[in-house]
Amino acid sequence: MELLTPARADDLSELLERINVRSVVYCRSDLGAPWGFRVDGSATAKFHLVLSGQATLTLDDPGFVPVELTAGDLVLLARGSGHVLRDRDGSAAPPLEGLL
Repeated sequence: MELLTPARADDLSELLERINVRSVVYCRSDLGAPWGFRVDGSATAKFHLVLSGQATLTLDDPGFVPVELTAGDLVLLARGSGHVLRDRDGSAAPPLEGLL
């Protein structure tokens, strides 16, 4: 099949093509408020994609200001920083492993 309009590469697609992935764990979660989870730091890159709603991301790094995320936002933590993702500040955030 030939496309009438050829696909155009974007910066993210080009970056992802260059990443050498050795193992992958995907988890699609449908969470209702209040929700939250903690991910421990490691040498493994982590990512989160917000499909709908909103979330607050807080890194374990000192001085980090929490970031508000909305639908369509993609977060890539290339160095595997420990972090908390939750619906709003103050929501409980147990370890992610306990939720899976």
